[in-house]
Amino acid sequence: MINSMSRRVIPRLLCLGSLICTTATYAQNLSLGSASGFGLLGLENGTVTINSATKLVGNVGYSKGVVSNINQKVESFRGSALVHSKASFSYTAASFQPSGGIQKGAATDSRLDSANQDVLLLAQNLSGLTATQSVGFLNDNDSRTFVSTGSLNVIDISGVNYLEDSLTLQSRSGLTDTFILRVAGNFRFSASSVILEGLTASNVMFYFPNESKILIENAATTFNGTILAPMGWVEYQSPGSYNGSIIAKNINLQSALNHTQVNFVPEPSAAFFGVIGAALLVLRRKR
Repeated sequence: MINSMSRRVIPRLLCLGSLICTTATYAQNLSLGSASGFGLLGLENGTVTINSATKLVGNVGYSKGVVSNINQKVESFRGSALVHSKASFSYTAASFQPSGGIQKGAATDSRLDSANQDVLLLAQNLSGLTATQSVGFLNDNDSRTFVSTGSLNVIDISGVNYLEDSLTLQSRSGLTDTFILRVAGNFRFSASSVILEGLTASNVMFYFPNESKILIENAATTFNGTILAPMGWVEYQSPGSYNGSIIAKNINLQSALNHTQVNFVPEPSAAFFGVIGAALLVLRRKR
């Protein structure tokens, strides 16, 4: 039970200094909510195709109104397929065998509906963020390194056309910072790599606010981070390595992709916890 002293201290602690308030707020506002439980999530009234020798680790969601035109097939599937009762879902029983089974029913419908609502809220919040960097269009032979300038880095990009290039995200030393790459246009990523220094795929999101076409291809490709494209098309054509989640209106996975679910978690940096420690010390002295 929380006593009266605790009730007084907690509100003071949460907003003792703008850094704590700001960090706690952005961590909450950038959460995927119910959508965080999916490695692949086809959003309402979109399409999902998973074919060929794709290897999946994570859950796959087919939301209300989703159409799977081609029978779903995978080589291996460690996770569950969650299918809305109002989705048009077809699969090949002999080659689509999620370890967690194919889940349907009222509870599944509710989970998928909630996930879609949380995605819309997150998209709204992401669109409202102020950019910390703006770099225009990234073309072939234009590899970039983005160095963190704070707990939350929002990088505006017009579009990407990478062939044998690299995109490096570098956190501040000793801290785990969050990167949001907000891409306005189309995105081609071929034989290229997302390189992470001082952070993991759980700290990276590629957000596409428009009807972008996102093509990731070539076996030499390594991609780290979550793709969020509420109105976009994501196509992955080759047996590359993908660590993260794909949440999009339309998803098409082909040709032996190796996909491992990593949930996006906008963590407060170590600086946040340092401020909390200082705040607790101040409160202790006042008492």
